[in-house]
Formats: sequence, structure tokens, C-alpha cells
Amino acid sequence: MVAGAGFYTDAYDIFAVNFANVMVGYVYFPETGKLSTSQDTALKVGTSAGTVIGQLVFGFLADFLGRKKVSSVQFWFVSRLDIRN
Repeated sequence: MVAGAGFYTDAYDIFAVNFANVMVGYVYFPETGKLSTSQDTALKVGTSAGTVIGQLVFGFLADFLGRKKVSSVQFWFVSRLDIRN
């Protein structure tokens, strides 16, 4: 169950960045309605890098502190951030 929830949140973040980039372009660049290629790429690369860094950090913490404890903290952390958005 926990692994499925982790996979879902990772996949959601990766795929949602494409829609978020379109919305950011409309809001912050109304004259063109889209982000420049470099801005779009930077946001997508940042999302991918953040996913990898998060997997490494939470993976190492899970090895040292225990998977149940770290999964609970990670679930709490992600759910609070998702609710705020």
C-alpha cells in the first residue's frame, strides 16, 4: 500500500509539471501565454532532479531509521504539501 502511494505521488508530480508549466505561462507571461523554452526545460529538469534527490534521501533515511517510520513521515509531509496546493 505504501509503495503504491509513493509511486502515485511521484508519477503525479512528474506528469503534473507539464500542466503547471502551461498555467504558469498564462499567469506570468500574458503577452505570449507560454514560458520560454529554457524556462520550461528548467522547471522540468528541476522536477526530475528533485524526484531523484528525494528518492535517495528518503531511501537512505529509511535504511537507517526504518521504513515504517520514514514512510509515515514522508506520507505526512507530502500530504500536507498537496493540501496546501
